[in-house]
Amino acid sequence: MKKEFEKEILNIIDEKIQDEELKKDLKRDLVKHLLALELVEHSWLQKNWRPLVMISFAGMIVYNYVFSSIFGFTPVEIPNEVFQVIKVGLGFYVTGRTVEKIMALKGKR
Repeated sequence: MKKEFEKEILNIIDEKIQDEELKKDLKRDLVKHLLALELVEHSWLQKNWRPLVMISFAGMIVYNYVFSSIFGFTPVEIPNEVFQVIKVGLGFYVTGRTVEKIMALKGKR
């Protein structure tokens, strides 16, 4: 759909603009802006996959150590290697978000 839209606009520029230099500049600017738009455009899943993974990991830990002991559920066996990955992942995620927020605050000054 986007490519069809882009082609249609380029065709309109070809049909309506007589000045070749202006035509070339318009096409170049259009392509540049469309490429920039593609770089910042993301789907919901692309933006939120890291938080979803971290919430899943946190949910596994809460289930194993809180709900299973309070409600008598059978804890899920988490292999030590997986638990280490969860700890490292959560640690990096929390640290990374903190650094992002600090950098954003410094950028506003």
